Amino acid sequence: MKPDVDDNISKQVQRAYHISGLIAGFIKRTLTLAEQEELDEWISASDANMKMFGELADEKNIAAFLAAFERADTEAALARVHQRFLEKKRTRKIVRYAAIPASIIIIIVGLFLFLDKCTARSKKSDLRIIKQEKSSLSK
Repeated sequence: MKPDVDDNISKQVQRAYHISGLIAGFIKRTLTLAEQEELDEWISASDANMKMFGELADEKNIAAFLAAFERADTEAALARVHQRFLEKKRTRKIVRYAAIPASIIIIIVGLFLFLDKCTARSKKSDLRIIKQEKSSLSK
């Protein structure tokens, strides 16, 4: 990406993070007067902002989120993530140990085919020499 695009995206992310902080402050009722005015400006800047603020600040949505947050079993989720990590680690070990013999087999087969081809060329050369000797003897 171009530096200008990266800077623009970074500024947008910072702005969104700042606005989310203002909305959180509104919900907790901890905004200063200047912050409240900034939030009001953002809300009135577009219908999309107004709609988003309405959904985020709606007490029913907040209550539903808090209920879901309380129901979340973080210990069980962490245990599941840890189990998946161990399974992937085990799979990586199996693949690693299977890759070593597979590599050796590939090298042996490759050497066999190479040597077989060299031997076949050598035999063809030997046959040509014998044919040339026979033809020169018969003359």
